[in-house]
Amino acid sequence: MKKFQKLFALFVVVLMVAGLMAACQTQEEEVGTPFTIGISNPFITSEYRTQMIDELIETNAEYMEKGLTNELVIESFNTDVAGQIEQIENLMNQGVDAILVNPGDAVALNSILEEAVQAGILVLSIDQEIEAEGVINVGHDQYEWAQISAEWFAEKLQTGDVVLIEGFIGHPANELRMSAVYDAFEATISTFWPANLVPGTRPPASKLCPTSWQPIRT
Repeated sequence: MKKFQKLFALFVVVLMVAGLMAACQTQEEEVGTPFTIGISNPFITSEYRTQMIDELIETNAEYMEKGLTNELVIESFNTDVAGQIEQIENLMNQGVDAILVNPGDAVALNSILEEAVQAGILVLSIDQEIEAEGVINVGHDQYEWAQISAEWFAEKLQTGDVVLIEGFIGHPANELRMSAVYDAFEATISTFWPANLVPGTRPPASKLCPTSWQPIRT
């Protein structure tokens, strides 16, 4: 259910972009001129991310039929910060009117995104809030979202062995979610959490699962 709720939110984002771009037209511009939206996604080793791209393409097709948008310009592949900066530069060079970016870093993309904004491109950050000036953040509180689920789980479990399955390691949203999980466990399952753990750090694997197991991070 949560996956489809997030995908629905992305549909809303596409509609928002089309609406915002239409509102930005001047009277001198031709009425009904379609807009070109670019997508920057640095992680595809996930069913959600691949489905996200597929659904964005499908949703955009509906607006293409109405003459609101052109085909999406998509930069989507596994990469690091430098690679995502290149993605964004490619989108800018192709003359897109708007960019939907799922940032792989909360800070490192600020400069290139602000450059895009200054070039007159509408930029929206999805799935992760960033502080780049002029960028519109569309998403939810990642920490609170994970905290609610983790507290429920911890209260039900009370004690036991846990295997954590993470998302995109290093992604700001994932880091916030995992911080919420650790905070919830620390507050609820005292026997689960090592007393000498330095605040803000993660417990060793031996504390998260049986000695014969290792954490599954995917």
